[in-house]
Amino acid sequence: MKRIFLWNIAPNESEIAIRRIRLLNIACLLTMAFHFMFIFAFLAMGNLSWAFKNILSILYFSIPLYLSIQRKYVLAKIIFVFSSPLNLLIYNLPFAQDVGAQYYLFTTVILAIFIFQQKHLIYLSVVWIAFFFLLITSGVRYHWFDWFFTSGLAQAVDFVWWNNLLGSIITVIAIVSVFRFESFGFEEKLQQQNGVLSEQKEELRQNFEELKSTQEFLEHNQKEIALKNERIESLYSNLSASIEYAKNIQQSIFPPKAKFDKLLPQSFVFFRPRDVVSGDFYYLQSINEKIILAAIDCTGHGVPGAFMSLIGNDILTDLVFNQAITEANVILEKMHLSVRYLLRQQTNENQDGMDIALVVIDKQNQTIEFAGAKNPIVYFQNNQLHLLKGDKTSIGGEQRELKRVFTKHTIELHAPITFYLFSDGIQDQFGGPKNKKFTPARLRNLLQEIQQKPMNEQQNLLSQALDNWQTEGQEDQIDDMLLIGVRI
Repeated sequence: MKRIFLWNIAPNESEIAIRRIRLLNIACLLTMAFHFMFIFAFLAMGNLSWAFKNILSILYFSIPLYLSIQRKYVLAKIIFVFSSPLNLLIYNLPFAQDVGAQYYLFTTVILAIFIFQQKHLIYLSVVWIAFFFLLITSGVRYHWFDWFFTSGLAQAVDFVWWNNLLGSIITVIAIVSVFRFESFGFEEKLQQQNGVLSEQKEELRQNFEELKSTQEFLEHNQKEIALKNERIESLYSNLSASIEYAKNIQQSIFPPKAKFDKLLPQSFVFFRPRDVVSGDFYYLQSINEKIILAAIDCTGHGVPGAFMSLIGNDILTDLVFNQAITEANVILEKMHLSVRYLLRQQTNENQDGMDIALVVIDKQNQTIEFAGAKNPIVYFQNNQLHLLKGDKTSIGGEQRELKRVFTKHTIELHAPITFYLFSDGIQDQFGGPKNKKFTPARLRNLLQEIQQKPMNEQQNLLSQALDNWQTEGQEDQIDDMLLIGVRI
């Protein structure tokens, strides 16, 4: 019911503005209703001209109602308030007697005070209405308008007087009641809102207390976290320093570049650990006019792999340097037994081991012996690609056969040769446009493209190809990478 006299109300209007608009619409409807009632009264008296005039009045007061519906509220209020006194004066003139038309001016004053928001409009409307009240009252008192009097309307004077008196009283009561009803409703709403605000205030106070308690708890935890972070940073710093020192130790066992330059002057080593220390390592030694070269991939990477690399390097040094074993397959077989012995793999569940590609270069007899534990050798001779696969078993780890043996392959050096030993880190690296592995086939194709170039250029091209592969796939390095290239 509250919104029954509101049509097409603007969504951004305040509660007070909505009440004013509702009163304007009610006043327009009441005015039209009284004129509608006069139509029937004058028809009953047989006065068609005045019945028609009341129809025109109804149409006129529908204008501010229409403007209100069109959200032109200020214009609608001005037209209604400032034209109503003039309408009453024009209505009073033909009767030239006191028909009580001025009573409606009290209603108009009250309505103007209620519906106008701007003070200057309120003052102006009160002065305007007071002027017409004095004009009509004085005109009746001093008979200013007797010459307008129409005798045919004499019979309607009493009816109109009583109608105006009662109508003005009813209109005042209606407008005041509606306004008061709205005020009560507004006050009740304010009280409810105040109650809600009080509850929210109490809830906010409780929340503030909880937040304060939580803040104290967080500050306490923050201090503990800060202390733990300091300890973690200290531990991380110590661990980093230890790993960096371990890196120095591991790199000290790797053959220096000077040794490669002396024994294999046309060679390069592409070595890219995933972490600071590596599970991949390489070995180079010369004994009895033979050169032993190996690329070894230990189980794991990082610190665990680095421990295995130290074990593998010590075993190789003992077999080659101390025991003077120079047969490629025998070296792998002895190495397998040593790993299983040192890690006690016969009695525990340790499965760590190594994958190796190892060659023995005999320049005197112009041969290269190759033996592999899973890892192959790729070589080019007379511009032809050759692939010798290693055996399918590793060094160390689980052994189900009675004796583990490795195959020896012999390559004749009847023509210049370029060969490559490597771990599986490169071919297993993800990347590229489809984010797949680099694959052994792609690695062989790359080696075939670069194998005739100078060795240092080959190393740069290999590094660039892997960088592009990882960048294109937005992939981090997943394993240690090792590849040794040699030209004889």
